[in-house]
Amino acid sequence: GNSLGNTEKLSGLCAGGYLVMTTGMTIPNVGATLGTLSLAAVNQSIGEVQAFNQSNGEEMETTTVAIRPYSTVTAGLLDQLNAYRYIFFGKYAGYAGTYANGDWSYCTQASDYFRASRVRVMNKINRLAYIGLVPKLQSRIYLNANGTMTTLAVEQFKDALEPSLNGMQTAGEFSGY
Repeated sequence: GNSLGNTEKLSGLCAGGYLVMTTGMTIPNVGATLGTLSLAAVNQSIGEVQAFNQSNGEEMETTTVAIRPYSTVTAGLLDQLNAYRYIFFGKYAGYAGTYANGDWSYCTQASDYFRASRVRVMNKINRLAYIGLVPKLQSRIYLNANGTMTTLAVEQFKDALEPSLNGMQTAGEFSGY
């Protein structure tokens, strides 16, 4: 028997197509989505065409949306799926390859966190801020007469964060802080 885990063609189909045809169910692209997210920079959309072609010429070359071939899905349904923040893979007319429609997270588009790339930037900032600020826990904080922190105290906290944030800014992961 053929192994379903390899990319050789099975009965004229690639492994993913074979599974769809033999089970009658769609095969989610969770692995492709997570793998692409792990490859992408924290501020990079997995839908970036020049960076993330999902097809190797065989696997992911023919995509489906709810068992329908992508080429037969109406623009209205694709717009609705986008509005509901589904991630799916499709084509661009006249351009080779298969690409994610975006890097949505399940938030409204009005949210600052409606894309995974925005969430990932904030998560990295939080991780780095934690590392920089833990040594400052329970440290002495000098206050002005009105109860606000002195300029020196504020500078000590800024000094703890700046190396990491400057590194992210230099790497192009965000534009400023």
